[in-house]
Amino acid sequence: MQAPLPPADEEQRRRDVLEAGLRETTARLQQALEELRWKTTRLEEAEALRASEAEFRVMAESMPQIVWITRADGWCTYFNQQWMDYTGLTLAASLGHEWNKAVHPEDQLRAWEAWQHATATTGVYSLEYRLRRADGDYRWWLVRGVPQQDAGGNVLKWFGTCTDIHDLKQAEQEVLHTNQALRESEERFAGAFEHAPIGVALVSPDGQWLKVNRALCKLVGYTEAELLTRTFQDITHPDDLAADLECVRQLLAGETRSYQMEKRYIHAGGHLVTVLLNVSLVRDAQDQPRYFIAQIQDITERKRTEQSLRLLSSAVEQSKESIMITDAELDLPGPRIIFVNPAFTQMTGHTATEAVGRTPRLLQGPRTDRAVLNRLRENLRQGDTFAGETVNYRKDGTEFDLEWQIAPLRDASGAITHFVAIQRDITERKRLEAQLLQSQKMETVGRLAGGVAHEFNSILTAIIGQSELLIGDLPTGGALAKNAAEIRKAADRTATLTRQLLAYGRRQLLKPEALDLNEVITGMSGMLHHLMGGEVNTQILPAPGLHAVRADAGQMEQVIMNMVINARDAMPGGGKLTLETANVTLDQTYVSQFPESELSAGDYVMLAITDSGTGMGAGVKARVFEPFFTTKGVGQGTGLGLSSCYGIIKQSGGHISVYSEPGRGTTFKIYLPQMAVQSQASARRPAPADLPCGTETILLVEDDPALREMAATLLRRLGYTVWVAANGIDALSLRLERGTGPVDLLFTDLVMPHMSGMELADRVQALDATTRVLFTSAYTKNAIIHQGMLKQGVTLLQKPFTPSSLARKLREVLDQPRHEHVLHAGC
Repeated sequence: MQAPLPPADEEQRRRDVLEAGLRETTARLQQALEELRWKTTRLEEAEALRASEAEFRVMAESMPQIVWITRADGWCTYFNQQWMDYTGLTLAASLGHEWNKAVHPEDQLRAWEAWQHATATTGVYSLEYRLRRADGDYRWWLVRGVPQQDAGGNVLKWFGTCTDIHDLKQAEQEVLHTNQALRESEERFAGAFEHAPIGVALVSPDGQWLKVNRALCKLVGYTEAELLTRTFQDITHPDDLAADLECVRQLLAGETRSYQMEKRYIHAGGHLVTVLLNVSLVRDAQDQPRYFIAQIQDITERKRTEQSLRLLSSAVEQSKESIMITDAELDLPGPRIIFVNPAFTQMTGHTATEAVGRTPRLLQGPRTDRAVLNRLRENLRQGDTFAGETVNYRKDGTEFDLEWQIAPLRDASGAITHFVAIQRDITERKRLEAQLLQSQKMETVGRLAGGVAHEFNSILTAIIGQSELLIGDLPTGGALAKNAAEIRKAADRTATLTRQLLAYGRRQLLKPEALDLNEVITGMSGMLHHLMGGEVNTQILPAPGLHAVRADAGQMEQVIMNMVINARDAMPGGGKLTLETANVTLDQTYVSQFPESELSAGDYVMLAITDSGTGMGAGVKARVFEPFFTTKGVGQGTGLGLSSCYGIIKQSGGHISVYSEPGRGTTFKIYLPQMAVQSQASARRPAPADLPCGTETILLVEDDPALREMAATLLRRLGYTVWVAANGIDALSLRLERGTGPVDLLFTDLVMPHMSGMELADRVQALDATTRVLFTSAYTKNAIIHQGMLKQGVTLLQKPFTPSSLARKLREVLDQPRHEHVLHAGC
């Protein structure tokens, strides 16, 4: 049993209990007070929210736009009355996701996907689409929505509006259509302006070009940018400017509404262009001048045609050829003469007054060929052209040979209205033809010999060269030496026989004189440049110290002219022509290769004429000097030019030869004896032992079998190692297959089938840059350099060559410093 506390302690205990109870009660009262305050705040907030929502609804209902609210997940909870009024839907039928039914079917998927994206990303929702109106029509609306988020960024609701943009949308479409139509109109105008077949321009009242089309730019030769910096006055011919400016003044003053005139512009290239100008003036609403519209047609060709017609009329009147025009009546007595030119009167003696109204029968007589007249009548009945020859008679009864061509003239429907005849007195030509016919008969044997000489040129060279080698190698007096000498004599007799045959038939009368060929060709320089025109690069290379020759100056000029004309005709697209001279010495080995030339060993002056034209094949070269042989069309050449050159040079004691390859141009070489008498060296041929020798390796490339064999034999006897090929392809194959040591020198023809000598040399030196090169060709060195077939600085041995000249040239090339040759080969 607990003992009772003292009274003081008891009192204290009671106070403690009371204080503890008071504290607990106070705490409970404070908690209750806080709960009361919180509930009061919530009630106030709820009341404020209700008031705010009420205000929002009042505002939303008063707005002209549709207003909507959704939950955070996009579930629609509110539309204002504007939605119901526009769509005709009830609020219940629109809440949730039912609003999408009012969207146009074509826009529903797009609208729904955009809404789903916005709710998923909490981005601003903005889209244009069509909503169905209560009457079933659709209008365009701009629908926008923004999310309401709490402090943590969580979406609480979506608030949005729908704004009617239908009228704005239609206005935009109308503007787009209007702009499109305007652009199309402008494009059509610009296209018509730019692509007009004549020049069109807009010009300011003071003459400044404002806009020009490409036809005008082409017409005057300026670019658009260049023309826009100029005035029409700048390019108008000074003599036409005053009249043009007066027309402009009248137009600006209102005295005329437009004007037309012919005038001349100065082309950017400096020449004149004649135009037909039509100009009108565009004014603004205040009747002030804005710009001129000019249509500019190029009539230069028309003016030239008019001038040509005037020239043609003048040419017909002044022509040396007789021209006759008749009607088209073919029934007897035949067509009537309606026009003859003065040349007709000069040829026949009949004046125009005497001839007009009569038929061409007035020229016929006993020896007029009736068969030709019958053919003439039949051709004309069929509407064909006619060409023929017959005997006609002058007014005084004398005969003359007539050549004439007749062609029908037709109107626009194709009906024949007249016949035009061009008549020519060929009496003198017929006489010359008779003489030439006799000359042709006499030249037949000469042509045969020339053809044989051409074909056997290489063969004779090989025979004579081989016989020389044999004579030098064999013991003097031996049987084989005698046989070799007989071979040489037979070759000489062949050459002599050919020369005798070629001498047959000469009938020219020449007036030889001391002549400097350098003076001849330089004196003809201006005429030759004029004759060749600007498209042919003509180069004249007179050799210094050229000896005189004995020849007819006029005939030599004729020879040069004939050859230059042939060269020009061989270069219709332009090219290069070279005339060069040189003093040359021809030894017996050389001249024996041309038995038809009657050349003898000695000193000559050489004239070479080279073109870069189409060249000739073997068939043409074989007949190039034949009388009447020509490769030109009918009426374009008589075929007598080169044959006359051939006869002139032969009778002057000279020689003419041709070197040509298809596509490689042509070289004619003329050799005339020098007038200066010089002592002749002994005709003894050097034996191979007298020739410079060597031990190097040489690659010989020659497409002529006889020359190839002769050169190979000589080179081997001189001590060289020789590889032989017939063309560039075989040579490269041989070079690659052997591959057992260097080739010291390539000796190659320049012009060969399949591959040129220059290309072969480039390829061989690509394999070994130390390989030296010696070219050979029938062309002169200056000519082939001028034509680009050979580089400057390379070494060339001209064909035909003798054994001694080949041996010396080989040592010249092989013994020159290595760096010098490489430099020359590559320059």
